[in-house]
Amino acid sequence: MKVHLEADYTGSTVFSPTYRPDGKLLSVTLQLHFHQSSANVSIPQELMLPQLDEKQRLNLLQKKLQVAEKISSFLSENKIYVIIAVDDWTAKTIVNSEFLQHRLAAIKTLELEISEQFSGINQGIENDILKCLYHINPMSLANYGAGKANSKAVYDSLFKRITLDKSFLHQQIGKISFNPFFNAIVKNVRPYCQQLVVQGVDSAAMMQIIRQFDIDGVAGTLFPVVSEAGLPDLLPAPAVLVADPG
Repeated sequence: MKVHLEADYTGSTVFSPTYRPDGKLLSVTLQLHFHQSSANVSIPQELMLPQLDEKQRLNLLQKKLQVAEKISSFLSENKIYVIIAVDDWTAKTIVNSEFLQHRLAAIKTLELEISEQFSGINQGIENDILKCLYHINPMSLANYGAGKANSKAVYDSLFKRITLDKSFLHQQIGKISFNPFFNAIVKNVRPYCQQLVVQGVDSAAMMQIIRQFDIDGVAGTLFPVVSEAGLPDLLPAPAVLVADPG
């Protein structure tokens, strides 16, 4: 996919993995990274999106769905979910488009992910857009604990999966009080979702600490980001998860 702003950018699809603590691949997050054609510059999608017009943003969403459709057999065979992040504009576009809703429904392994920055999240199920999304497709919450929203949407059980904020983890994990504090968070959140994931596990030492808790998934820079062709390479359990945590 090529996007023209003040310069031409070419988008490439990449996948970030999330693993179960036992090493099984749980999900992959689908993202587009943009590369400037005339220079060695790479821009992540979260920085590119605000610069796009509505037609470009719709094309970007269609591209992601096309990729998700293409890999759906691989995902189903291996019981892996693919996660696509949606912002306010994308959510409203999906809610107002039966065509997009049919495409989403056909991808059985798809989850839509919102963040704490999503407008109206503090209303929980009382927010019309969130309520519609909840009935359209399974949803995930990213960066929970970032301090940008209250927990009403969590307590309304809107999310199949909740991912804890990596900055929150990095700030707290070195403190003496971390273990009881984190355990309290896990016990408080777990009843309201099917899967609890910890983002930002970036070292073997952090992994050893996090694996003590009742969580369903871990993600971080310990695990490689791959292209579509590299998806099968994510299936073997990473060495850091095979090792004895004790």
